[in-house]
Amino acid sequence: MHFGLLIAAGITGCFIFSGSPGLAQTVTLDDFDFGDNAAAPAANAPSAGDDKLAACLLDPKQCDKAGLAVGTALSIDDVVNLGIIDRTEVAAQPAASADNTLAANPEPKALPSIDVEIFFDYNAADIRADQYPRLAELAQTLAKPEFGSYTIAFIGHTDAKGSAAYNRDLSYRRAKSVAAFVQGVSGLDIARVTATGIGSDRLKAQNDPFSALNRRVQLVLIPRN
Repeated sequence: MHFGLLIAAGITGCFIFSGSPGLAQTVTLDDFDFGDNAAAPAANAPSAGDDKLAACLLDPKQCDKAGLAVGTALSIDDVVNLGIIDRTEVAAQPAASADNTLAANPEPKALPSIDVEIFFDYNAADIRADQYPRLAELAQTLAKPEFGSYTIAFIGHTDAKGSAAYNRDLSYRRAKSVAAFVQGVSGLDIARVTATGIGSDRLKAQNDPFSALNRRVQLVLIPRN
């Protein structure tokens, strides 16, 4: 089982989710209906699992040791093209190459990313109370100084069942719930947290479009300018 992580919280102010039509949406915190989520417990002292999560996020090679699933590879070009963030907000990064030097036509460098195992009730986007502790641990981790230079993006994914419009809306609402919880518990600057839903556009298990592996919320760290 993946290292589960989940989030919820009540917040005030403006929380912008930027994006392009059909992919992301723009909302403010007034659009959030936290309901019972406002009673989510505050994060406690860091745990050993918290340390493993931090190591995984900063170095994908550590994810296996922590029992975490590495997210589908996304580059800066990908997150810009998906409308998750504007290119002017992203810090320039060297591209990855086989010998660790810049090549003539290097492959774009993959951003740090994991898949967050979050359980929702059927056709629902509200975070279940039994998910709060794991999401609180994620929030603690992301509040650490070593993550201060990143924009934290949550990307909702679905399997291929249902219409494209329905899947994008559901995946967005779930990612938005996770992002709101994490931001509220961690106290992170609201400008540093964003959420997008892309439905079944980027399947993780491409050979099995209806697989549960495709139903996930992906956490991506984007270096800030």
